[in-house]
Parts: sequence; C-alpha cells; structure tokens
Amino acid sequence: MLGKILALVTSSMWFGESASIRGAAIRTADDYNAPLNYPPEQVSIQIPGYREPLETMEETLKSLRNQNIVSAYPERFEYVFLGSAGDDTLEGSLPTIRNYVDRVLIAPRRGKLLARDMGARNTMAPVLASVDADSYYGPNYLNAILSPYATDPFTVATMGYTVRPIDYVLGPLVLAYHTGFLEGRCSTFKRDAYFETGGFDFSAEEYSQGTTDIYKIWAEEELAFKRRMNRAGHVHFLNVAVRHFYDVSGKRGLHARRLLYESG
Repeated sequence: MLGKILALVTSSMWFGESASIRGAAIRTADDYNAPLNYPPEQVSIQIPGYREPLETMEETLKSLRNQNIVSAYPERFEYVFLGSAGDDTLEGSLPTIRNYVDRVLIAPRRGKLLARDMGARNTMAPVLASVDADSYYGPNYLNAILSPYATDPFTVATMGYTVRPIDYVLGPLVLAYHTGFLEGRCSTFKRDAYFETGGFDFSAEEYSQGTTDIYKIWAEEELAFKRRMNRAGHVHFLNVAVRHFYDVSGKRGLHARRLLYESG
C-alpha cells in the first residue's frame, strides 16, 4: 500500500495528471436506466483470464453481457476472451465461456500484458475496453466509461476504479487516490494510441515469471502505460466503480461477491 501511495504522489509529477472527479460519492454503475451515449466507434470488450474459477468467470461474463449500452447498440460491440497457454483449467471452461463471447484468443504463454497485446493486434475496433475475468460490472458501466469518446475527440483512454468495502467509508479520499492509476480491470483506450506509444513493455512480465512479485507488472500496466497515454492525448478519470470478486482476506468467488454487495 505504501508503494502505491508513493507511486500516486510521483504520478502527478510524471504524468501531468489532469483528470477530474465527477462527483464525490462512490458510484458502482448499477443504474440500468441511465441516459445512453451512442458509441461513436466500434468497441472490443477484451477479457483476459487465467485459472479463475468458472463460477466466477461466468458471473463476470453475465454482468458484461447485461450492459444497457450493448442492449441498445449491439452492433457496436464485440466480446473477446483472452486465454493463455499453460492454463490447465481452460479446456473445461471454454464451452461455457464461448456462450458469452464472440471470439476466443489464446496467447502462446502466460502473461496478462501479452494477452492484452494479442487482443489489440487481433481486432479492428478503434476502442478497446479492458476488463478482468473476476469482477462485477454494473449495467451502466460501459455506458459511463465510454462517455468521454462521444464528447472529447482527443480522448485516448478512460478509467474507473476498483471499490472495496472500506472505500465506502473513505469516499472522496478513495477517488483522489485512484486518479493516479489506469487499472487494467476497468479502463478503455484507443487502439491506434496504444501502438503509437509502443504498447506494453513485456520485460515486466519476463521479470515476474515464476515469482510472486507482480509489482513490475502493476507498475507497467497501471502507471507507465498511463504516463504514455497521457502524452498521446486526454485520459479521463470517471467516478465509475467496479467490484472485484475478492473479499478483504483475499478469498475468491461468489462469497466475496455477496460480501461486496452487502457492503455496498
């Protein structure tokens, strides 16, 4: 946690942060009847997964399919699952996953950054929505997170944040804290800006292979990538929260989801 706080302080200097917080209260994008913004461009919803429990992935996929903007404009969206070689649970999960996605891509080795890069290279959609396979997305999530593209032609990325039970107590402090990170779980970015800025630095994953130290991956995915995107155009922070399927003790699964719902 201390490392993240220090990173946030320095991020304001490194990134020229200009994000604005829209509202002081945490919002979890549960409003299905919110006014819809017509997506000005095609959107590829990309879902990397590695050994998540099938029950958890299916809950995630259901929430992503239950998006108000997708129901209104289905022709503007595609769903792509990004798997990785070496995932011994994938074969048993794929029949269920295919019920919710348009395509499945398998990276040649484990690595979230590699999988996300593969997804960017295998779509023609101008906007990529980056999500995770172990989170809940309220019905208005995509509508909210994509809204800046309809009003700001210089938008190259948008970002929300992950909410946990304690965050409802901290409120505005949480929002200020999260403006420093472009979370892979809840962000979007322009495909052409991704390639113009060099894409992800895979050396972060090479360093972490076979270890439990994921700091370098986090620093690349959420900090360095955000810095490069800020140089390419406008990066918008939105008060749109996503619920991760973990409780505070790190347990996976639907018990954690229920805990988060009850806390919200």
